[in-house]
Amino acid sequence: MSARSEAVPRGNKATGVVEKAGSPDVRNKLLDLSESVIRADAPIAAASRDFQNFQTPSIPPKLHLAKFTIPRVPEQAFPGGRIGRAEPHSLPEGTAGRCVANVDKRVHLESHPGLPGEATRPKGIDRPSEDIHKDVTRPFYEPRAVNHTVRTPSPNFSRPNGRQSPEMMIGERTDWTSSQVVTPRLAEPEHDLVKAGKQKRRMQKNAVQVSQLSINTFLIFAVWRWAAYFYVFIPFVALALVLNCIMVFSILVFTVKHKFLLPEERELPARPETIVYLLPCYNETREELTKSLDSLARQREIEGHKRSLIIICDGKVRGEGMQKTTADTLSQDILVIRTFRRRITAAYLAWDQQEMDITIQKGTYKDLPYIAILKDFNQGKRDALILARTFLYNFNIRAENPQTRLSQSLFSELSSFLINDCGIKKACCLVGMDADTYFDELCVAELLKESRLGSRSQILLCTHLLTSSLIQSYQYTVGVSGYVSVDFQGYNWNFLRLYQSTEYTISQGLRRMHQSIATKKVSCLPGCCQLLKVCETTCGDQVLINLFGYYPKPTDGLLRQIRATASEDRNHVCLMLSARSNAQTRQALRAHAYTAVPDSVPIFLSQRKRWTLGATSNDLMLVTSRGIQWFERVLAFCNVWTWFLNIFILACLACLIYACFCE
Repeated sequence: MSARSEAVPRGNKATGVVEKAGSPDVRNKLLDLSESVIRADAPIAAASRDFQNFQTPSIPPKLHLAKFTIPRVPEQAFPGGRIGRAEPHSLPEGTAGRCVANVDKRVHLESHPGLPGEATRPKGIDRPSEDIHKDVTRPFYEPRAVNHTVRTPSPNFSRPNGRQSPEMMIGERTDWTSSQVVTPRLAEPEHDLVKAGKQKRRMQKNAVQVSQLSINTFLIFAVWRWAAYFYVFIPFVALALVLNCIMVFSILVFTVKHKFLLPEERELPARPETIVYLLPCYNETREELTKSLDSLARQREIEGHKRSLIIICDGKVRGEGMQKTTADTLSQDILVIRTFRRRITAAYLAWDQQEMDITIQKGTYKDLPYIAILKDFNQGKRDALILARTFLYNFNIRAENPQTRLSQSLFSELSSFLINDCGIKKACCLVGMDADTYFDELCVAELLKESRLGSRSQILLCTHLLTSSLIQSYQYTVGVSGYVSVDFQGYNWNFLRLYQSTEYTISQGLRRMHQSIATKKVSCLPGCCQLLKVCETTCGDQVLINLFGYYPKPTDGLLRQIRATASEDRNHVCLMLSARSNAQTRQALRAHAYTAVPDSVPIFLSQRKRWTLGATSNDLMLVTSRGIQWFERVLAFCNVWTWFLNIFILACLACLIYACFCE
């Protein structure tokens, strides 16, 4: 055997193969080949040994930052009905994570060198926190051993080994042994959906604007070009005028009918109805809040009715020129007589499917028992309406153990308030008002009188309302609106106030009066002055949760987004009239309420934009939905028609004025 072959280690597998070869030349060639294989394999073996004995280096990894929203988890997601979040986890040894939370619940995840004394946690352990939501800025980590990523857990799915399923990629680290930077994976599905939804709504908005401008321009040109055929264009302009004349005539006919021929019956209940006041507020001043609360405490001719007050402060916001937030103003300066105060974490599942932390306070305000719900974050007026209405409805049917979005703690506190503090075992009527509105002294009494009107031939709509002996025919009327006027006390007279006062008078004195007298389908019960019967028709899950409580998806279209964010009071009534075709809503002209209106042009235009879009989108829903009374469908179509052709109609009116006075 040659010296070269003896130099090869005996234990190598390649050596055994070489020794079995016959010719020395063949053995030498095989030895050359085996040595090259060994030299090429050595780094791989070394890397494998290093990987097995891998220790996290002390230098921090490169982590691509991204924003993510901490998911709020419903009660059913965890055993025992608790709503919780995962405990903070430790990053690999030598590094530590830090979360900086903003008030909008978005969290920045950063990586920096490890801090001394930080608690660590074994990998693979995920469980809900035992002490939930003590601090909104709680860090939220989930370690990954192989794929160096950070993910948010899925709220509705868990793996068999207890680890929560990853749902959203947040960032990706680079390899410590490589200088190549891995591209961050920031295009998570939700981001793509939001982007696609915005683009979709932008395209729909542009399409509506272009079509509206084009059609109006063509009609204006057609009137000028073919002036001899003016009669063709009369229906475009005169439709609203014709319907207004029909409504005036109809009001006269039905007034005579109800007064002299077939008067409606007004029945008194066996026991006085229980009344729950609802006052949602956001950034109102102390003067506005005090004025509203005083008007509720001064109500007359309802002394025999058990009353309670629920105040819902939507977040902690300061209005213009305010030193304190509205929540602090309420709890510290106005509601000074308090008997109970408690903070409840994860109190209920909000409109956007996230749990909400609140502070509740009980007491009396001028002998009127109240409970104030101070929410940590702003979720809009719709969330406050859903919270109050769904509680009252489930409170009335609590013997059936209904499923509710409220936690057991909040439901128990609210129930205890009604039963023990107010003596209310069944909530009958919910009277809503805005924090910038105040009632006349007889407003609530007039609302109650109007709610007792009804026809015995109708099918009973309200269920679970008081006891069976109290369910009378007047309860076919499930909603009543008051007469809202502009508050001129303490304000200067200006054009904006006069215009809004005129608009209120026309809208309530014509269409809403016709709806109340003729069709019994008032399509807007303004939130500043309304009465609702607490029953399945108004506060049941089908209307309140499934329809009114629908939270728009990122990919929803323009109409659904508008209906979910503008004119929530009108939207609730329109959904109710569509789902419950036999429901009746009315207007009480003697129930006066006075509301503050915008003084500045920008605020006025912003309000007009919301109201116009909200009214038009809901009228379009009345046109296309089932269960709508036929004349109300025609009126809704006329409103949409007038809005779409407003440029053409204004141009025709301008030409008419010019022809009358200038030629």
